[in-house]
Amino acid sequence: MSRHIVIEGNLTRDPNGGYGKDTGKAYTHLDIAVPDRIRNTQGDWVDGPPTYYRVTVFGKTAENALNSLAKGNTVIAAGELTVRAYTRTDGTPGIANDIIADHLGVALTYTTVTIPEKAGRQAN
Repeated sequence: MSRHIVIEGNLTRDPNGGYGKDTGKAYTHLDIAVPDRIRNTQGDWVDGPPTYYRVTVFGKTAENALNSLAKGNTVIAAGELTVRAYTRTDGTPGIANDIIADHLGVALTYTTVTIPEKAGRQAN
């Protein structure tokens, strides 16, 4: 199954990546935990158990992610979700949530960023 999805969550480890052997194209993998919001017994909204996603980006986005992001950053990713079943090494079944993202950014709700000006472009 594949569908478009947008998630916001925290990086559970530093991004890792490299360049494809055959294509030379940059790639980066990000592991993101998205806490589900649930109501507790008092009726208040609280963070529930997280859903984990393995997000992959390519090209310049991959290079920028690898050079800019770190474990604990809150990010937003948009792309195609694929859900697949697998068997863990201990023999128990598992579900993998994989996203090939075409958009990736930091969540400005929790941090600030400085974006350098492009050469030849003036700030307003």
